[in-house]
Amino acid sequence: MIPLIILAASAVIHFISFGHPASVVFDEVHAGDFMTNYWHGTYFFDVHPPLGKFIEAWLGTLTGASHAVINWSQIGDPLPWSAILLRLVPMAAGTLLPVVVYFIMRRLEISKASSVLAAGLICLENSLVVQSRFILYDVIMIFLGMLGIWLYLEWRRLAADGRGGWSRLVLMLSVVVSALPVSIKWTGLAFPFLVVCMELYRLWSADPRRHWNDLGRGFAFGMVYLLAALAVYIGLFAAHFDLLPYSGPGDGFMSPQFQASLEGSPYFGQKQFKPLGLLEKTIELNVDMYRADETLTTPHEYSSMWYTWPLEIRPIFYWQGTSTPGSVPGSSTNEYIYLLGNPLIYWSGTAAILTLLFYALSLFSKEKMSAVPPARRFAIFVILLGFLADFLPFMLIGRIMFLYHYEAALVFSIMAIGLMFEYLKPAVRPKAVAAFLLVALALFVFFAPLTYGTPLSTAGLEARMWLGSWR
Repeated sequence: MIPLIILAASAVIHFISFGHPASVVFDEVHAGDFMTNYWHGTYFFDVHPPLGKFIEAWLGTLTGASHAVINWSQIGDPLPWSAILLRLVPMAAGTLLPVVVYFIMRRLEISKASSVLAAGLICLENSLVVQSRFILYDVIMIFLGMLGIWLYLEWRRLAADGRGGWSRLVLMLSVVVSALPVSIKWTGLAFPFLVVCMELYRLWSADPRRHWNDLGRGFAFGMVYLLAALAVYIGLFAAHFDLLPYSGPGDGFMSPQFQASLEGSPYFGQKQFKPLGLLEKTIELNVDMYRADETLTTPHEYSSMWYTWPLEIRPIFYWQGTSTPGSVPGSSTNEYIYLLGNPLIYWSGTAAILTLLFYALSLFSKEKMSAVPPARRFAIFVILLGFLADFLPFMLIGRIMFLYHYEAALVFSIMAIGLMFEYLKPAVRPKAVAAFLLVALALFVFFAPLTYGTPLSTAGLEARMWLGSWR
């Protein structure tokens, strides 16, 4: 019953004002360009793997967007309904994400009240809602990654219950699903990495007398898991190449041997340029993707450094509608959409992660570690490693970055909030959860005009710019 209530609440929050604005928002400029090339079969180049674009392009053939004349070139360009319907994919992912988080929390043996808190905060996190309302890929990646984690935990539960047939099926699903986030963005590698580390942790802690034997089994599991994920990744690139048989705007990034397989290219059909095979094309494209990604260093007005994200220093201005003049200064109205998170959730999540990190460091002595129940130790391990794996790699990235790169780590910080509530007395916990959710809801509603793009006066906008850097 609880998952259904979470799903219903999440659906209402995500589907409110569906279709608004009926115009291009932020990076839909790029998404539309990529989909158009898929529909025409013309080769294009992007620094990210193809799955997110592939899904949206496929949906566009069903909605009729592939046959419509759509101008995606500028933010604010009008969109027909056939294109607006493509927003359903990230919206569905955003709607289901709180339910999956609830299931993960329960599999980590966290109480219903604390699990409901984590799921509820995912629903009420404004930036996650914004990111799921447009043709953007981050929430799809996060949903698939969290789904892969839940499937792994389900596999362990079924295997422990002796249900071998079902457990093997769920394990295969976990492998496939965990490969999908990497096929949307490379940062999605954090999810299969976390799954492998979870299995290593389980084996290492199962029997202290068999550490090295179990560790070997864990590495074997990791190799099989990652190789299977790699096979899925390469398979998706095979589909990508198959859908783009013609010369297009991405030709210039590729070698003559690569272009020799593209109809209409100057190198097509020339005997001195032998077309590359699937593996060779995949390797060349991924190397070029990495090189191109490293060149994205041009400053952007709304870019930000990774270490500012936990404090939400610099949000992103996504879209602005048509203004309506007011009769007095400050009363004119406009429509704005910002990638701006719920401050209570953002800042509480950061505090929860720091608290959890210091607590985990304090447990390094054997006596203190043994005093913590194994299930609680595992929950701390999963949430902390999930956050760090999704956050720290950005230290090494030289390209410009934005607040939306923090969304995956944000989900784990919200789970950390739920875990912190486990340290309250059981009699107090439900009331504390209800109070926290009410405050989060109040702030969600307060910032909702910037989430949904509903009319807001100039004075109202300024009242929501709590930090000077938000404007």
